[in-house]
Amino acid sequence: MPGTFPGERVRFEVRKRGKGTQRGRVLELLEPRPDRREAPCAIADRCGGCPWMTLEPEGQHALQAERGRTLATRVGFEGEVPVIAGSSVGYRRRARLAWKGSALGYRAASSRQVVDAPECLVLQPQLAAGWRALREALGGTLGGSGEIRMYRHGDAAVALLETSDPQPPAVYDACRTLAADPALAGVGLRVGEGEPAVFGELGERYEGPDGQPLGGPPGGFSQAHDPLSLTLARDVEERATAGLERPKMVELHAGHGSFTVLLARHGELRAVEVSESACESLRANLAARGLEATVVAADVADQPRSFSPELDVLVLDPPRTGAREPLERLLASKARPRIVYVSCDLATLERDLGVLREAGYAVEELRLYELFPQTARVEALAVCAPA
Repeated sequence: MPGTFPGERVRFEVRKRGKGTQRGRVLELLEPRPDRREAPCAIADRCGGCPWMTLEPEGQHALQAERGRTLATRVGFEGEVPVIAGSSVGYRRRARLAWKGSALGYRAASSRQVVDAPECLVLQPQLAAGWRALREALGGTLGGSGEIRMYRHGDAAVALLETSDPQPPAVYDACRTLAADPALAGVGLRVGEGEPAVFGELGERYEGPDGQPLGGPPGGFSQAHDPLSLTLARDVEERATAGLERPKMVELHAGHGSFTVLLARHGELRAVEVSESACESLRANLAARGLEATVVAADVADQPRSFSPELDVLVLDPPRTGAREPLERLLASKARPRIVYVSCDLATLERDLGVLREAGYAVEELRLYELFPQTARVEALAVCAPA
């Protein structure tokens, strides 16, 4: 039931029944949690971006800690599961917004409707300034509906607009003007499946975990929480290389290199990423640092050659669907490396750790990172080794 938290009593009605689940709508909150609060954002009850904003940060942290203990029990880990937290507002260096008609903001929860958002508390100042400039220039001129991706390029924001609806000339003129605004490094407008019209710079650029600039392709993937995502990258480096001299490593789902630029300093590294544009950025990031790694643009599930018997460490950061197929390929090989697994979905992580346990691996460490404050999502780091 959206809008409720563990420990609360509510009156509700069931809206949808499925196999093993029921979905309900709250009719009345009878006994709220003591740490429930009035959301500091005026549109939090309508916007789908921050469903946990009505809970104090300490309460959010406590719920994530409980999830960590539950996961540990289910995967046979008996140690402590720390939950590492950072800023809960002003943290996002990337965001996905939208427009529909005159409304520019976020999608409503479980809906295609757009909630108009003049301001957003979780955006970094650079994105907040870019968002204000974009709303002022494009409000009332955009046609139809579409998505807006915003992310950092140095001290300014980039906006990439994508729509299937043809746009009037006034929109292109406004995008050209926006690209000259100090708050925006560039604006892109893609209509349909073609290449976007580009005004200024569309690439992502921010400080990497080594303190040097890290570049990414237009509209590519990176973590949103800064600097907590950089803390995660340094923790991955430490777990992957501890006690090993010049290890042979494979990294799956390498992206444009937030882990790679650290791992490549320690040994022989093969980095696999399905996106060719991300691979191009990854090669550029390595070259800018004078580092070497074998960068492979390919589906990670089709990489049996990566799992040689000499492999010391496997680092992987898969999407929410998890990594069952590459792990099964690994277990079918003769390689038995240390595994450093970063996950954004505790359910698929639990499933995949179960596959590893059945093959004789043990979970040596579990950590959670609140990369998505104000939401139920959490990032996990698991370290596994042959028992």
